[in-house]
Amino acid sequence: MIRPKPSARRSAKEAELNAINNGISVTPAAVQDGHKLVVDAVAEFLEETKLTKKPKTLAAYTKDLSYFTESCSKRCVEEIERKDMLKFAAFLWDEKELEPRTCWNKFSNVMSFLKAQGVRGMVKGPAGKVLPAGMLVEIQILSKTTMAG
Repeated sequence: MIRPKPSARRSAKEAELNAINNGISVTPAAVQDGHKLVVDAVAEFLEETKLTKKPKTLAAYTKDLSYFTESCSKRCVEEIERKDMLKFAAFLWDEKELEPRTCWNKFSNVMSFLKAQGVRGMVKGPAGKVLPAGMLVEIQILSKTTMAG
């Protein structure tokens, strides 16, 4: 009988229970009021990506999310807002000196991560219209504006 691969959530829970059974202290994945820490959300997302995507995709997501956590100082996923994504786009262009298409790819991957966390509707343009992630990055890069803050 072939045993199916366990889900990422199940694997994480099994690892947690195994650690507890062996006397290892387990730090909870959430902070006050049920908010998820960005570092925990990234780790969980990458673990699931490892199980469901190709190694190149995992490598890209890993690098892109490390750039995002480097540019964003928010502790909890629920605290991330539009301004953080604008800063991330500027960070990729100004700090990392990446080409526009590379910036778009990295921005898009981070938007996929945020969507998986239930964070949506952050990329809005004039009159509240939701813009494709790439368009926001292009606008940010073309204007070469960096938000202070």
